[in-house]
Amino acid sequence: MQQLTQNLSLPMGKRRMAAIVGGGRSALETFVLLAEDPEIEVVCLWDPDKTALIFRLGELGFTFADRLQPKLFSDLKEFTAVTALDVIIDTSSNSQIRRSLDPFLNRGTRILSGDAAQLLWGLRLGKKDINLGQDLERLRTLLEGIDLVHDAPEFFEILLQINILLTRAQGAALYLIR
Repeated sequence: MQQLTQNLSLPMGKRRMAAIVGGGRSALETFVLLAEDPEIEVVCLWDPDKTALIFRLGELGFTFADRLQPKLFSDLKEFTAVTALDVIIDTSSNSQIRRSLDPFLNRGTRILSGDAAQLLWGLRLGKKDINLGQDLERLRTLLEGIDLVHDAPEFFEILLQINILLTRAQGAALYLIR
């Protein structure tokens, strides 16, 4: 049986549509990082907890910039109705919330952890210098934390993306033959 991963290169002029899961500090830090990438548009954030930080920004005197007005969802049905997502960054660290994202995998949406996104976009945008020893250790820690029974696509996505970033390639594919 042959299985080919999605080519990771992005067509010219197209922006990836992203969502962030989780409504705390990590989600906001990830939002700020992704907002700096001209190839990414964060269209929404979802957290089932209506008291999460993202829903209380106004009370705290903060707001999203006009050009960065993502939709905020606390209802899973509303969130799963968003169909044009290329990637979801799950900053929740909650396995039950992560399992609720499985329908997106069937649509071809890639799901990455918040830590993986921080590493990948930090390297992509030049926010951190490449320190091969530290980066490989961080990568090892990330990969060890992935449940390969449920999240094998994330494992391969991270490996391919790291290789693209470190080699400055335009894209990559993983071809498996049994």
